[in-house]
Amino acid sequence: MQLAACLALAAALTVACASPRPTPPKAAAAAPEGAAAEPRPTAPWPETFRREAVLAARRVEVIGPVGLLEHLAIRVDLDNHDHVETATEQGLRIVERQRAESDGSPIRAQLDAVVIVVDEELVILESPATEQVSVRAEGDVYLRYVDSGEERRARALRLEGGP
Repeated sequence: MQLAACLALAAALTVACASPRPTPPKAAAAAPEGAAAEPRPTAPWPETFRREAVLAARRVEVIGPVGLLEHLAIRVDLDNHDHVETATEQGLRIVERQRAESDGSPIRAQLDAVVIVVDEELVILESPATEQVSVRAEGDVYLRYVDSGEERRARALRLEGGP
């Protein structure tokens, strides 16, 4: 993928992910009239993923604590990718995988300011059993930090952040 396309994608996803999420209808209807909704406690979040970057690889796995999904956006493309969400003993698992009949469109996601572009499979696990956020990329990995232009290429790469 060309660098200019990755940077354009990063800018577009940053804008898309910055918009506030609407309150789901069920959650709004469940609160009694006149009662203020109690704020959900927020756990400390690592700064690691707030630095603008583009990460591209064949396969990426993101594992994090409860609250991970509030920092993550996935572009769902049902024409080209299979999207499966499963509740497991470890937590909520989301798998986005290329379909055999896909036109080759990459799987796209964003974790805070890190744009993730995946060729084959993206796995997300939000687990109450973990406190760290871990991103593991495999297969022709490319990482570029926007602010410094620093680039890394590897067969595998791991990024981690803790509270």
